[in-house]
Parts: sequence; C-alpha cells; structure tokens
Amino acid sequence: MIEELNLTSDVSTDYESD
Repeated sequence: MIEELNLTSDVSTDYESD
C-alpha cells in the first residue's frame, strides 16, 4: 500500500515539476 502511494506521489510530483 505504501509503495503504491509513494509511486503515485512520485509520478504526480514529477509531472508537475516537468
């Protein structure tokens, strides 16, 4: 569960940053 959440957060931040 934590892994999935972390992955989603990472992707979201990456997209926003980019």
